[in-house]
Amino acid sequence: MALWAFHHDTIDNLPSADIVGICDIDENQLSDVPKHIKTYVSAKDMLDDTQIDAVIIAVNNNQHRLLTEIAAKSGKHILCEKPVALSVEDLDFMQKCCDENNVSFTVHQQR
Repeated sequence: MALWAFHHDTIDNLPSADIVGICDIDENQLSDVPKHIKTYVSAKDMLDDTQIDAVIIAVNNNQHRLLTEIAAKSGKHILCEKPVALSVEDLDFMQKCCDENNVSFTVHQQR
């Protein structure tokens, strides 16, 4: 099962949320995405999409800091999978980026 699928069913059942797009650098992981959902192989392209208000960061732990920074600077609210950071310093930096860009930041584990 592709990683995006773990979150899809939960979000799809929320009346106040719509899945607009899914990003994976491995295009093969996107082959089963429902046709009404946009797919991206570039995080930058996804974050440039003005229809997207929030993102789930569900990548390797060592990428959380960078993607949180980029998403926050793009004005996207962030749900980040845990473990959220590799160090307290990284977590402090991530929270600061979100605070400075006035976006919400939360941590969750779906799987």
